[in-house]
Amino acid sequence: MLEALKDETFANEHFIEESEMKEIFLESILTAKGHWKAFGESCLNAKSIFSLQTKDAYKFLETSPSSLSPEEWKKQYDAVIVDLNKINLDPFTPKAPAPITQ
Repeated sequence: MLEALKDETFANEHFIEESEMKEIFLESILTAKGHWKAFGESCLNAKSIFSLQTKDAYKFLETSPSSLSPEEWKKQYDAVIVDLNKINLDPFTPKAPAPITQ
């Protein structure tokens, strides 16, 4: 990789041959690799969250609210609120409350 950098860029032997710069360069590549890995994991987590949310997003519309008795409507409403409160909007804060409760 360092040889390709040496051949393809203006860095040439001035920076690549210096062991201090070589170590800094290689360390920055390893650091970037870790950050890209974390980013990819976050994207996969978001994908799974969104797929669960879209799967159940309109489930509550299966029954017309006007056809329910007030007691049944309240029961359905409470069930939807419980499900909404289970949605974690911030994957890095496991117990974050849903905005609907705030």
